[in-house]
Amino acid sequence: MFADNPHSLAKVLKSERDGPLMTLMRALRCAALFVFAFQIAPGLSRGADEPQRPDSPWIREHLKHGTPVVSVADGTLIVREGYALLHDNERQIPLWVAYRLDPKDLMRDVKRTDDFREDPMLRGDRAEPDDYRGSGYSRGHMAPAADMKKSTHVMSESFYLSSLHRREN
Repeated sequence: MFADNPHSLAKVLKSERDGPLMTLMRALRCAALFVFAFQIAPGLSRGADEPQRPDSPWIREHLKHGTPVVSVADGTLIVREGYALLHDNERQIPLWVAYRLDPKDLMRDVKRTDDFREDPMLRGDRAEPDDYRGSGYSRGHMAPAADMKKSTHVMSESFYLSSLHRREN
């Protein structure tokens, strides 16, 4: 699968033009991705609350080019039909959200569900709908509902609080 990828590990580490410092930097980035994949990726999950398989089409669709390298002590990678995200469990916010936007999906007539709720894939403390009441903050979609018109299910997924960020009113 990665043999023809110009960014494969072997090709990234091997470069005659770069000095030892650049080779070391590349090796460290690859090591960080390796740690990320084996420390956080086991927590992958589907919207159906089932373990996410590494060969899932959702992973291939949303994370086709890999994941952003982010340093977080306590993070959960969640992959759903509509999007993928890395959730900072300490701050209870998404650090990044990725999804594939298909123009034909934007033309579908799927209504907003506005069913804001806790994310069942997160353990421990997590954002709750009451956290926003009277706080001076509103809920900002990192995976905008207007982009989640692929299906009613995908639209509903965009209202998990794990994919929302606090924003000032």
